[in-house]
Amino acid sequence: TQYAQQRSLAWLAVLCLTLLVSGVAEQLKAQTTTSNLATQATASASTTDNNGLFNWNLINDGNISPCGSGQEAFIWGDPGQNNMSMQWVWSKQVRTDEMVFHHERGDRTLTGFTLQSWDGSQWVDEKQFSSITSSPGVCSTSITFQRIRTSRIRLINFKMTDPGQKSNPNFREIEIIKAPPATNPTASFFIPDTIYSNQRQCITNESQRDTGN
Repeated sequence: TQYAQQRSLAWLAVLCLTLLVSGVAEQLKAQTTTSNLATQATASASTTDNNGLFNWNLINDGNISPCGSGQEAFIWGDPGQNNMSMQWVWSKQVRTDEMVFHHERGDRTLTGFTLQSWDGSQWVDEKQFSSITSSPGVCSTSITFQRIRTSRIRLINFKMTDPGQKSNPNFREIEIIKAPPATNPTASFFIPDTIYSNQRQCITNESQRDTGN
């Protein structure tokens, strides 16, 4: 009956509004919660240099000391002579599109590498960086890349091309920044990944009802 159809449309409108409000709340939450995913990961590194690693437990402890403070973590070796890598592993998939490198010394900076993500069965090249510092002595450098959803990230093929020492790349901290939730193409704000498909279907169903389909 017409009454039943009106009640059904009203219920659908309430459902859609609830999903839209949830999307706004998720966006606000994403803006106010801690965005550094690295602190939630197990961070490791490797080098073929026999000296191994120095203070690598500091690389993702969330404590970003002032530049030049002397607190540092570094990988022993010359990238031109040693195979070196860094890796972060999470217990579940995360979203990221940015990393921030907090260098300790201006003369031992990592300037290039290949960024890889794990697709569940193999490593996939995401982007190559050749010069992530704009000038010698830069204390922090941010890089961006296409949004990745993965449970592992790895850096390989290290380069050190800035003036100064070209071995033992050092850091105060490396941050991996959380990317926002998926963008809803029918609205101007973000919505949670878990309800995106439901919201889109909700809008589609309402449109079909309005046109009599």
